[in-house]
Amino acid sequence: MRLSEKSKAIIEWIIAIILVVICVYFYVLRDTSFTPLQAFKSSERTINYGPSQIIKELDKEGTKVYLAKYKNWISSQVIERKLLTWRVTGGNITGIPINYNEKITHSWSGSTETDNKSLWNLYGYVNDNSITKVTLQIKKQEKTESLEYQLDKSNMFIFSWFDYKGEKSNFTKITGMDKNNNVVYEYKFPGK
Repeated sequence: MRLSEKSKAIIEWIIAIILVVICVYFYVLRDTSFTPLQAFKSSERTINYGPSQIIKELDKEGTKVYLAKYKNWISSQVIERKLLTWRVTGGNITGIPINYNEKITHSWSGSTETDNKSLWNLYGYVNDNSITKVTLQIKKQEKTESLEYQLDKSNMFIFSWFDYKGEKSNFTKITGMDKNNNVVYEYKFPGK
């Protein structure tokens, strides 16, 4: 049985449409989701990590930042909007293990949102119950800023900020303080 020219054209169009759908999926939609929470969960699932418990969600100029905990690990994920979808742009998907021998376990991540700004996150877990507040000193050019985080029952904290074109933040010191503002823990970053 021979196919007519019309049947051949229909088959060619069906094959072309299938190929276009496959290309769109693998090159456009595969690493994206239609909600930030779906993107977060999908990123963990792709590396067999989690599911994490989301401790905090920050909205930073249209970008979502998740602070999460999975068993004895903590992580921070940056989820960015791209037109109609959301995708992971930075952070430690697998997170870092909590070091119970230290009073504070911390890590940081950075991601470039555009050519004009970068998003920084420094996050951690507090093992010492006497610590009620964590402060972070950062230095931008010649100016030193101090950020403060009041702990809740999760014992986790996150500092999140943007550097804009020409700025570069350097972490100088993390301090853990008790309810009377006495320093219980202090970590100075190397070279600071």
